[in-house]
Amino acid sequence: MIRRLLQSILEVVDLEVDGEPVKIDGFRLRDISRWADYPSSLSDIFWHLSSVCNFSCEFCYEKGNPQDFPIQNTPRMASVSEIDTRLRYYDPDKKTGIFSVRTSINEPFVNKNAMQYLRKMRAKCPDELISFVTNGSFLTEDNIKTLKELEPVFFNLSLYSVDKRIRQRVLWDLKSDVARGSPELLARHRVPYMANLVMWPSISMEDMERTIAHADDHSCALIRICLGGYTRYLQGDFERFDIDDYWPQVVNAVELIRSKYRTPIIIEPNSYVHFSTDAYLDGVIVGSPADLAGLKRRDLIKCVNGVSISSRLQLLSVLRKLSQAQSGGYRPPGVSGRTGRVRRANDCTVNLQVQRGDDLFDIDLQRYAPEAMLSYPYSNIAQYNDFLFGLILTDTLSFSALALARKMIRQYDARKTLILSSPMIEPILHEMIRLTGAFEAERVDIRVAYNRFFGGTINVGDLLVVEDFVDAINDYCKEAGSPDLVLIPASPFASSAWNRDLNGTPWTYIERRTGIRVAMVDCNSITF
Repeated sequence: MIRRLLQSILEVVDLEVDGEPVKIDGFRLRDISRWADYPSSLSDIFWHLSSVCNFSCEFCYEKGNPQDFPIQNTPRMASVSEIDTRLRYYDPDKKTGIFSVRTSINEPFVNKNAMQYLRKMRAKCPDELISFVTNGSFLTEDNIKTLKELEPVFFNLSLYSVDKRIRQRVLWDLKSDVARGSPELLARHRVPYMANLVMWPSISMEDMERTIAHADDHSCALIRICLGGYTRYLQGDFERFDIDDYWPQVVNAVELIRSKYRTPIIIEPNSYVHFSTDAYLDGVIVGSPADLAGLKRRDLIKCVNGVSISSRLQLLSVLRKLSQAQSGGYRPPGVSGRTGRVRRANDCTVNLQVQRGDDLFDIDLQRYAPEAMLSYPYSNIAQYNDFLFGLILTDTLSFSALALARKMIRQYDARKTLILSSPMIEPILHEMIRLTGAFEAERVDIRVAYNRFFGGTINVGDLLVVEDFVDAINDYCKEAGSPDLVLIPASPFASSAWNRDLNGTPWTYIERRTGIRVAMVDCNSITF
């Protein structure tokens, strides 16, 4: 924003020093402390290490951006000065720091100083978790030993395939032995990780299973299968596919092999495979209290300590509150990088009422059960609230979003309301409304805002932009007349602290361009 304003000024004026024109090629902030109230973390600082990737994946979504997309695509490496400055202004208690730069996807270890910067981060905050994404090509044994020394760390290993030919042809990983061998080394040195696979027509279902088996053999905490998609801007000689045909093939293939492996496997977008908001388990971490107690994927949690549970998000909320309360309001900080020992507050125990088919039974879980704390990878991630008791629970739309929507309808005294959703969430939204009767007293229409800007096979709400919403509203008005109020999800604007879409356009432009009152409903990412 500042750059654009300066450029517009410099179109009509020249700046001079001693009477001579000066070419302006940049600017800096005079008082950085005034810009250091942005939500931040060590993981966020780590993200800035590099905007370069040493792979050229056929399915890379960064290749699918339009040419004028306002993402910082210039190849850059963070300097010592930048990291020192970000760490100097980072407040680990408030979790605030200098604002993020919107950069393209990167491989952080392409920055040759990555390990040096990691040591600086660990010195700043000895116990804060550092998480990141890496393609594994720099995970040599020496680097993995260093990661072990710098715990707590947990990262997403974008493994994709263990087939050398596929890695060369689809990923352009010409030296694949390091990445392929990294799971074995990570397991040997007990560094926790999850594995990521993107399914694409040039990666066969058979290869997917081989990669899953490889990760499962080497104590991966969690395997995530991402359903691939592409925008209309993606160039290259790749097989165009229809997701209505291809995605079910992937889901069916995963379901056929899932029971063969102990490592929990999830599919994303999870909203594509989860139409229910009920508190079903998506899996359990091997060796965790949940696993030792015999809990399984698709078990339904009915009660926690006698509290009736109606949804997955409620289950997560109740478990986290109980954990915090039993720890005296203190969140276990993690693993000390200096000692390697788990440092935690008082243990947390819960009683779960579980339904499995027609059977109903109770199970007691102890978060730091002695047997579980001897198990890798659970012992390394037991302190993370995302893996409480070893339970895997994927996100979904919160019922509170419906309550907020109803409150807004009444606040604006809307006689006719249009709610815009995505193709992915629309059926879930209808089911939640049916269960709750949330809008029985209101006149509400629900329509899909399609991803026309990105096009291709994109169908998730987080990638909607202002013009997609404008098009959806105009289409609705032609069909059913103008509504008094339009409700849109907040998630497409969540990547910006100023509520702008991926094009940098403020959400308020929707109302300006349609002349209809628009309100934004707070919701989770990858849901609406």
